[in-house]
Amino acid sequence: VDKILIEINLTPTHNSTWGIYSAQGIDKNYHKEKSTIAEQNNYQCIHVFDWEDTDKIINLLRHRKYIYARKCDVKEISAVEASEFLNHYHLQGYAKDKVRLGLFFVNRLAAVMSSVGPRYNQHYQYELIRYCSPNYYIIGGEEKLFKCFVNAYSPLSIISYCDLSKFVGKIYNKLGFRCLRKSA
Repeated sequence: VDKILIEINLTPTHNSTWGIYSAQGIDKNYHKEKSTIAEQNNYQCIHVFDWEDTDKIINLLRHRKYIYARKCDVKEISAVEASEFLNHYHLQGYAKDKVRLGLFFVNRLAAVMSSVGPRYNQHYQYELIRYCSPNYYIIGGEEKLFKCFVNAYSPLSIISYCDLSKFVGKIYNKLGFRCLRKSA
């Protein structure tokens, strides 16, 4: 998607429990429907809420240098390394994990992918909880990290979740996931 819409959502005007224009607030599906209409017209709608770190969102939108995953090395990293990297760059910060893989470009940590046992749906063996590459578009990066994870841990099943207020889920298509459902 090359065309992006950005909607700034302030709590007084963009919540479903109360509002300054109506007592009940906006419809709970408002943001989902807006994103769906944007997608149908070849746009991506990014919803920015007033409690979010705008520096991290700006970092998502800025131009980045392209590099190739074949020029990168995969290594397991410590919880401290993953925590520092994800807290600094990922929109949701670090989440407790079991498996942390780093992609290194010229000996510098360029991307992190982390997994854990499933948090919400116990029908799966693993949950992919974070992927973050803040400074580069790493062509093949997600695939390289995921392949290393699969080769090392031989998971029988994996689930993940996508924040549709910011992303369209392209990474999941690249990795061979299928969409089970979309929620509001």
